Amino acid sequence: MSVFDSICHPFSSVSIGGFPTQAESIGAFEGFIIPFIVIISCIMGSTSFALYPEFFKNPKMLINNLQFRYFCIIAIIGIPIYLLTLSNDIESFIIQFSDAGFQVFSALTTAGFSTVDL
Repeated sequence: MSVFDSICHPFSSVSIGGFPTQAESIGAFEGFIIPFIVIISCIMGSTSFALYPEFFKNPKMLINNLQFRYFCIIAIIGIPIYLLTLSNDIESFIIQFSDAGFQVFSALTTAGFSTVDL
């Protein structure tokens, strides 16, 4: 990822509809590390900013937060459901699993990025 892309993507990962710098969205970048980092920034952008000071004092409190807990539960349920719509063969299961995880978190955080052509 270029320096320009690495500056623009964190700004666009906070619920603006996924306006990336590439036409292929995050799918334009090779590997799974960049989508993973983008999803982390999307989750951080969708989490209530009021929780951050408390999180730094006690990281376990994030799991006790009802909103964040339901966010994680919906993601855990959504990833296998979405994976069923993507899976064609067992050989590319790992790639499809990472794509399913990315798509579910992107939709939940309203970031709007994609790694596959929907």
